[in-house]
Amino acid sequence: MFFLTKTLNHLKKWINNIGPGPIIAAAFIGPGTVTVCTLAGVKFGYALLWAMLVSVFVTIILQLMVVRIGVVAQKDVSEVIKSEIKNPLFNVILIGLVLIAIFMGNAAYEAGNISGGILGLETLFGKLEWAMGNFTLNGYSLLIGFISFSLRFLKVVGFSPSAGSPLWVSSYCRMILICTSRKRPAHT
Repeated sequence: MFFLTKTLNHLKKWINNIGPGPIIAAAFIGPGTVTVCTLAGVKFGYALLWAMLVSVFVTIILQLMVVRIGVVAQKDVSEVIKSEIKNPLFNVILIGLVLIAIFMGNAAYEAGNISGGILGLETLFGKLEWAMGNFTLNGYSLLIGFISFSLRFLKVVGFSPSAGSPLWVSSYCRMILICTSRKRPAHT
């Protein structure tokens, strides 16, 4: 019993000291990221390692620039841009570019999460597709979209599910993918 108590205390101390890293990682590493990275690794091996190194380097530079702007100006980047650009036409163009970037980034992020969720469902239940001429409709896309819309609608009308976010669908599909993945025979 002493060993179990000591282990639980050690685990509790470790959880209290890990910081926000796991939360940030969970926010950015979704089923889409896992799916794309797995497929790229299988298809290209180490040939795309250079892209990861370049993206890490560029991300570090951008983050350092933002931190320096914040420390020197005591403002965030949007406040600095707002105070430095005086021309109203440039302000409208800049706001439009920022909104387009936010929309495109969110669309790409959610598309990756939904595709990862679809891969998990297809692993568990097989494909669910309907062919209409040259167009193929994936039933799991509709299912995930319907569940997400329903949860969002319920939240708008005042009922908030305990899961809290439509992204739980993708998270469960990722768990299904991980739990049910099996080694497939190599193609010859």
